[in-house]
Amino acid sequence: MVTTVYTNSVLEINKRYTVQQISKFPKAREYMIGQQCILKQIVGTTAHVMFTGRMCEIPIRALIDVTGYHAQAVHSKNADGFVVNRQNSLGLAVGTAYLNHNKEKSDSNNIVMDIKGKEVKIPFEILTALVSNKRKEKPIKSEKIAEKTGFTPVMVEVMGELLAPHENREDNDFIPASIKKLLPGVNLVELRDLLRTEEDVWYDMEGNDHKTIAEVDKANTKIRNRIFKDRMIALSAKRLSDDWDKGHD
Repeated sequence: MVTTVYTNSVLEINKRYTVQQISKFPKAREYMIGQQCILKQIVGTTAHVMFTGRMCEIPIRALIDVTGYHAQAVHSKNADGFVVNRQNSLGLAVGTAYLNHNKEKSDSNNIVMDIKGKEVKIPFEILTALVSNKRKEKPIKSEKIAEKTGFTPVMVEVMGELLAPHENREDNDFIPASIKKLLPGVNLVELRDLLRTEEDVWYDMEGNDHKTIAEVDKANTKIRNRIFKDRMIALSAKRLSDDWDKGHD
């Protein structure tokens, strides 16, 4: 399987990044998650960043963002890709992602890639495994959620529809074989990123205009969260009202 080298996620000094939630993130720095900071220096696996006017140290992994994938501790055979997570003697830029690898030849020591027809081995110790966001998580029955939350199964299902799984909102990777033959060199990941940031006039679910598709996605996420909040408040108010009425019957 040919490996795609993805470089849009490469970290750059003096660039602004959003701190992501990762495993083993320092508890003392958890207030930074979801906030923006400026990368100033990379030392080993540590990122020295400027946050609210002062320097802080956080794991480099918290700044790496590979579109369509998330970091997860899995066996090499279960990974969909890998990303360079530290400074290294090979000269590989931190944040460089390798999507698709030879799962049969890879092991706990080296990950084997097929790059431009050549077999390349990269030490596993400088990489973090990536898993596609499209992998479906095992569904949890509404009845079980209802038991834990106190809501009825119907209410749980309504909330589930409002918070549609992330993979349901992602682009479809399917490309007909005939198109692949006509355009053999097309890099779908890079093309999608280009389209997401290309300026034009786009509209969110409420009809507000935005310059890029990425901005529309952000706006729609805020709209969905607001709808979810309003619906939760309404459902909670109804539940309280019903309980009150039962107590006075």
